[in-house]
Amino acid sequence: MSARLELTINLDAIADNWRLLQQRMPAGGECGAVVKANAYGLGMQPVCSALHQAGCKTFFVANVEEGVRLRQALPALAETTVYVLQGVDAGSERLCTQFRLRPVIVSPVMFERWFNYCRALDAGSKAFAVKVNTGMNRLGLSLGELSEVIQRFGSFFNTVQPLLLSHLACADTPEHPLNALQLERFSEAQSALGRIGVKAKCSFANSSGLFLPEAFRKDLSRPGAALYGVNPTPDSPNPMRRVVSLHLPVLQLHYAKQGDWVGYGGDTQLARDSVLVTVAGGYADGLARALFPRMRGFAGGIEVPVCGRISMDSVVFDVTDIAEPAAIKSVEVLGANIDVDEQAKAAGTIGYEILTGLGERLHRRYVGGEQ
Repeated sequence: MSARLELTINLDAIADNWRLLQQRMPAGGECGAVVKANAYGLGMQPVCSALHQAGCKTFFVANVEEGVRLRQALPALAETTVYVLQGVDAGSERLCTQFRLRPVIVSPVMFERWFNYCRALDAGSKAFAVKVNTGMNRLGLSLGELSEVIQRFGSFFNTVQPLLLSHLACADTPEHPLNALQLERFSEAQSALGRIGVKAKCSFANSSGLFLPEAFRKDLSRPGAALYGVNPTPDSPNPMRRVVSLHLPVLQLHYAKQGDWVGYGGDTQLARDSVLVTVAGGYADGLARALFPRMRGFAGGIEVPVCGRISMDSVVFDVTDIAEPAAIKSVEVLGANIDVDEQAKAAGTIGYEILTGLGERLHRRYVGGEQ
């Protein structure tokens, strides 16, 4: 039989997760939402609509192209704020103005280019954010570079009053010493702006950062993975609602003998006579080959082991211990019995990669929200 692969996405759960994170903000603080990579693979348009309906007013995308796509797909979000985390490339400044995108400036060269563009701009938004590198060493101005930029362009800071932003590297490990060091350096950046009279709004906390002490939460948080059900507190129970479920439809049931081999490479040899089901879905759909042999599946609420390597379009599970194997219509690999973090652990990765890797062949079915 042929089968349609369907990923179910609960928009109400995403909205509830945002509300929970908003409650963790200090009085007057705002919780934004990171919706880059097509909302972590779950669909930017329906996800942003659900978040906006829940009260979210600020969104973060990775690049200008994603920001343009968000604006074009959701004109109802015209009054929201959209930040571009990778800043603005040379030649993309006009798109930022046209689509009301706020670039996150990550280098002195980018800052000067944005300044020169805005100086020649008669109309349109000049709003931006500036990112400081407080210890992650990925993107952002060093404290020294920030000081030099302030000396050269201090009046521009006063005119525009940008958002000050940095990114926590170890927020999911509260005891890591880098957290305190980054907080100290971020405070130094705030003070540098304060000395020229700029009281910048600040954004520091990501998903896990919202579960650190209040000093990390600042004015505007930008959670991503937690919105989509990934646990922001890995050493504690997950406070977030589960968002995605994926049940792989059965293509074939067959019987195999003790000693038979299963799958490519003959990595699995059956220790007993077995009942096997082959289900649709494989590494082309985001079910990484690295999930073998620890991938978890459930049939009728009972755990069933993966059997043989994961193929491009199919996976085999051993359902010998199921009372009525012929009645099995699908195998759950994400959902009520197995969340994205648990499946990620089986693959030796993180929930972020599982979500963003879910392939285009999976039809996205949305439940909840205002459909």
